[in-house]
Amino acid sequence: QNERLRLQTPTDFLADESLRFPIVLDPTVTVPDEADRWAMVWDNGDDWYGAPDDMRARVGYDGWSSATKNSRMYYQFPIDQFDGTDLKVVSAEFKHEQIHSPEHTCDTIGPPAVEVYRTGGYGEGISWSNQPELMAKQDESTIRAGHIDWGCDARPQTWDVVDGLRNAKAENWPRYTLMMKSASAVKEGWRLYRMPASGYPKLIVNYNRSPSAPTGMSTSPATTCSGGSYLRDTTPVLSANFADPDGHDVSAKFEVLSGSTSVWATNYD
Repeated sequence: QNERLRLQTPTDFLADESLRFPIVLDPTVTVPDEADRWAMVWDNGDDWYGAPDDMRARVGYDGWSSATKNSRMYYQFPIDQFDGTDLKVVSAEFKHEQIHSPEHTCDTIGPPAVEVYRTGGYGEGISWSNQPELMAKQDESTIRAGHIDWGCDARPQTWDVVDGLRNAKAENWPRYTLMMKSASAVKEGWRLYRMPASGYPKLIVNYNRSPSAPTGMSTSPATTCSGGSYLRDTTPVLSANFADPDGHDVSAKFEVLSGSTSVWATNYD
C-alpha cells in the first residue's frame, strides 16, 4: 500500500521524430525459481529437495572443510506462459548472484567455469546417485566474486540458455530444468550463491508474438472483400486495421492479383 511506480523517460527519446504514439512499455519476462522445486545434491550422500529459502546454493568441490563434498544445483522454471506456435523466444538468460569463491581477491575471472546444463525433470527422490538425464550444455561462466570474508561484493552471473528453452518449448515441457555444476572437481571451483529468498535465480526471457490478423478490411468504393468482387474504379482505396499483441509497430502489404500474378503491391505502415 501507499507505493508508487515512477517512470522517467529520456527527453531525447521523446524528441525522436521517428517515435510513434501511443508508446507501449514491453519489458522482458523474468521467471523466478519455484522455491518448492529447487534441489541440491552432494556426492557424500546429502541432498535437499525444496530446501529452505534461506539456504545458500553451493556449486563445485568443497575441499576447504573437513566434510569434503562435490555439490550440484538444480532449478525448475514454469514455461507454460511461452506456449503457442505464434510466440517466438528471442533470448533467454539464466541469472544468479555469486557471493563467494575461494580467492582472496575480489571480482576476477578464472577457471574452473561454472557450467549450466539442461536436464530432465526431477522430484523428491533426487540425489547424487539419482540425478535426472543430462540433456545439453547451455553455457559456462568463469566469474569469481572473491572470498566472502574479505568483504568482496556479490557478482551477478549470467548464462545463455535460449537453445534449451526453445527445445523445451518445442517438446511441450511444462517446466525448464537447469543444473549448475563445476567444470572441474577441484577446491578452487567452490562457489556459493544467493538463497531463493533473495529473488535469485532468475530466468529472463525476451519473446515476440506474431501480429494479429487484420480486421476491418474494406474498399472504397465498397465491396464484400471476398472472392468474386469487382470494382469499376482504377484507383480504389484499400483499408484495414493492423495490430501487434505486444504493442510493437507493424507494417502490412496490400497486393492486387490477376489470377496468381501480382499486378500491384505496396507497403503500408
